[in-house]
Amino acid sequence: MHDEKVKRSVGRPAFKKGKAKSDILKMRVQPSERAMYERAAKAAGSPDLSTWVRETLNRSVREPD
Repeated sequence: MHDEKVKRSVGRPAFKKGKAKSDILKMRVQPSERAMYERAAKAAGSPDLSTWVRETLNRSVREPD
């Protein structure tokens, strides 16, 4: 007898139900704007640009001017 190898699927495992983001927001920015956003995200200690943008936008719509 020989051992049958179990085929593994390609890619990352699926998120648990309710944990995945459901929508993608695309926007175009100038290279200088992106660089500025990346510097601000790094200065804020954000793990990545996407997280910083999401948190910044959410904060701006929740806080009155």
